[in-house]
This record gives sequence, structure tokens and C-alpha cells, in this order.
Amino acid sequence: MQQITLNVTSLVQTAKEKNLLFYPLIMHILLSVLKTNKNIICEQPGGTFIQTHFHPDFLIFYKNYVNDCFFNATATDLSNKDVVSFALSEHSFPKADFVLSAFDERDFQTFLDISLNIEVPSDFETRCQQAILSF
Repeated sequence: MQQITLNVTSLVQTAKEKNLLFYPLIMHILLSVLKTNKNIICEQPGGTFIQTHFHPDFLIFYKNYVNDCFFNATATDLSNKDVVSFALSEHSFPKADFVLSAFDERDFQTFLDISLNIEVPSDFETRCQQAILSF
């Protein structure tokens, strides 16, 4: 398992300013940098899981995510290998491709640790950080 740490200060601020959910923002960035268009299984706060569709256009992806999260929540097969999976805890979904930790606030900045159980390019962390700054 590999771990990266991203400075998400600007992304948190963007989410607040535009009244967006943070997790779809970071998921879209990670998957865009990874250049995958697989479906996604993601854990929601409260321990439920949803499956949604990735789209390279953030606004379409966000609409899919919100619709699936709040209106089309269905049982999700966590063993499906044809998806990219996200968890909020290693305990809830130990084989998730991405495990998003709680925010870490330091020196007036916000950091997010992400554990990876998926192969990524060696410059993945750098490219994700660049994508966050350009969002």
C-alpha cells in the first residue's frame, strides 16, 4: 500500500465557495489524473456505499454522483473488480483502491492523506497536486 498527502486547502475553499460536496471533487481529480473512466463505488459518511458513473466533465460527474447518492442509492457489490473504489476508512472497506483519511489541519492549511491500493504512475502525487491547484 502506498500513501500520498495532498494539500487540499484551495479545493476545500472552492467547495465552500461554490457550495459543492468535497468528496466528489477529490474523486474526480484522482480519477482524471489516473485517466480511468471506470464506474466508481464510494463509501458515504454513515457507512453506506453507492455506485456512480465517472465522466471526464466534472459537472456531469458531479450531477451523476449527487443523483446516485441521494436519489438512486442501491445495493452495491463491493467485490466488483471492474470499478474503482473509494473508502473513508481502511476498516470499513480494506480493499478499496483509494482510502481517504480525515483532514489534517496544519499551519492554516488543510491536508488529505490518501492510501492507495492501486497502481499509479510515479508522478501521481505531483500531478494530483497540480490538478487541485488548477481546479
